Amino acid sequence: MESVDIFRNVFSFFGENILMFWESTLGEAVFGVIDLIKFYKTTKEKKMVFLGGDAVGKTFLLYKMKLGEHISTIPTLGFNVESIQYKGYNYTVWDIGGMEKMVPLWKHYLSGIERIVFIINGSRGNLRQYYAELFMKVVEYYRTNVSKEQEINDKILILSNIFEMNEIQINLEEFVDDIKNKTKFLGKISSIQCSAFKDEPEKLKILIFDFFIK
Repeated sequence: MESVDIFRNVFSFFGENILMFWESTLGEAVFGVIDLIKFYKTTKEKKMVFLGGDAVGKTFLLYKMKLGEHISTIPTLGFNVESIQYKGYNYTVWDIGGMEKMVPLWKHYLSGIERIVFIINGSRGNLRQYYAELFMKVVEYYRTNVSKEQEINDKILILSNIFEMNEIQINLEEFVDDIKNKTKFLGKISSIQCSAFKDEPEKLKILIFDFFIK
């Protein structure tokens, strides 16, 4: 009888401690993994790339949407990449710097890409021709090296980032028409205008992400 009581006490002691361990440590870890699995099962993955001329605000825009605040940036020598969750989608956003120098590496970023945001400095009307030439390189490279059959018109968005209002501001409608004429682009080229500096992070997400969701 005595041995039975000892066994009960030992079992009770270890049982309570195991339960406490489960609730405080192991249980949290297990449920954390379960929550993570649920997140990835319910979240749709999207891959997006920011292309454009130097000093057009690509990196600033990326981190404004990611962190929700202004950050100081320096010219991107290679690339930046961040994941941003929005409306059930997990966007992996690549910010490619050094436009001309990075062209040979585009195949690594455009392979499997679902969305391209081509960004220009809308306040620099004197660079309109330069931006048009860069955009034509993007289209031709995509058609030649990424997809010969699938049109790019449902994958690309031209974003005019306004740094300041002035008289030499790029007219976005005229810019798009000019590109269509020069590239013999038969599809629709979509475009939006915003201010990465002034607009709220949520507005920027709506402008960019909602455009591709619809």
